[in-house]
Amino acid sequence: WSEFFVSPTMNVALYDFDIEKFSDVTKDNLLLGAGISFGYLALLGPLKATISYSPQSGKVLGYINLGWSF
Repeated sequence: WSEFFVSPTMNVALYDFDIEKFSDVTKDNLLLGAGISFGYLALLGPLKATISYSPQSGKVLGYINLGWSF
């Protein structure tokens, strides 16, 4: 089982703000997201499937990634 792995992720982004008024964070300029990745360390590189969700889009999204070990 040493070839398999799980990676939780959480992302936060802030846009369109004035650095002098940093405390003016609202839901209108804050982006959130969370996801979980399930991976396998294959011969050609890591193969990873990710499922993520963002409250702003209201959708569950997924993707598959084949990496390159270096």
